[in-house]
Amino acid sequence: MVELNAVSNLLDKVPYKRLLAQAFPSRNPADFAVHVTTAPSAAAAHTAVNQYFADFLSSPHATHIAHVKSALTAAQLRACLPALNELPLLVEDLGVSDRRVNELSWRKDLATNAIAGFGASFESFVDRLQSARYAQVPLCNLGTDLGTAMLDVCYGRLLQRNKHVLWCSREATPDFGGHEVSSAAEEAFVSTSANEATVARCFCYDMRVYNLCINAIRHCDFLQENQTRDVVSEDDGCGKAFEVLRLLVSNLLQEVTARKDPTANFLLMSVNRWLLNARALLFNPLLLRVVYRLMHLMFAAVGTCVPRFNRSCCRNSSAWGWASCSPPTSDWSSPRTSTPLRTRSRPSREHFVVV
Repeated sequence: MVELNAVSNLLDKVPYKRLLAQAFPSRNPADFAVHVTTAPSAAAAHTAVNQYFADFLSSPHATHIAHVKSALTAAQLRACLPALNELPLLVEDLGVSDRRVNELSWRKDLATNAIAGFGASFESFVDRLQSARYAQVPLCNLGTDLGTAMLDVCYGRLLQRNKHVLWCSREATPDFGGHEVSSAAEEAFVSTSANEATVARCFCYDMRVYNLCINAIRHCDFLQENQTRDVVSEDDGCGKAFEVLRLLVSNLLQEVTARKDPTANFLLMSVNRWLLNARALLFNPLLLRVVYRLMHLMFAAVGTCVPRFNRSCCRNSSAWGWASCSPPTSDWSSPRTSTPLRTRSRPSREHFVVV
């Protein structure tokens, strides 16, 4: 343990052994050996940690990976700790809970968060290893955002297989060869309110729709049936890219349905966030605008399926409904399975099904 503090002899010593015993209850407390080094500055702390890695690398050792949870990026860590240049570096970003400490007990809180993060790193390493094997990329190349990195890789491979030019860019705007698409992302977020200001004297229907993005992409043909114009046209500038996106979603749904693959399920749940992420390598405002247009159409289609209840039904109870948009649970093996929506009571006959 390297502790950054200007005072070396502190009265309130942090009980590192007790914290380690709480984090690893199955281990014998006598197995823990704690060595605390106090550093008066950040530079001195970096020097102490770097010396530890240098001593480790100079001795005979097997192949290792440095798994670090830090607010610094991999480049910043390698600049502060030159010894890390000799090791593959796997960096995880700090969560919000790791940054929250009490002003009076900040030393103990930081030590508790560090030890808890060390204990959780074993499980997160297994998850990252499974993700790297699924995406077939080196473990340390996934970055801090697993969903974005994996979808970039999987979508990019499908684009190349379909003879499509990639628009990868490190900037917030994609590389379209000079074409301006800055307004496309803004147009995607035009609010289309589905609520109408009125007084419901008869009944109130509470409906929750999940996975709207996935269902809108998958059921694009269904949405086209009720439209007079093409929902995805040549004017959008991303027709081929959207078809490849539909192929990616279909492949992930097939893996979830056939093999109950948790990694494919995780990627499906990350599609909407990936489309919105301007830092993604394959961020495309044109594609985002098309997907959000389909989401608006899908939501409107769900709303039109609400039945017109007669007065007897309204007097007795509120409505009971199902939707094919499955909720975000761990069991996503059957995306088309009907899931009951929230209601106050269930009538005997009146219901509807959204297909």
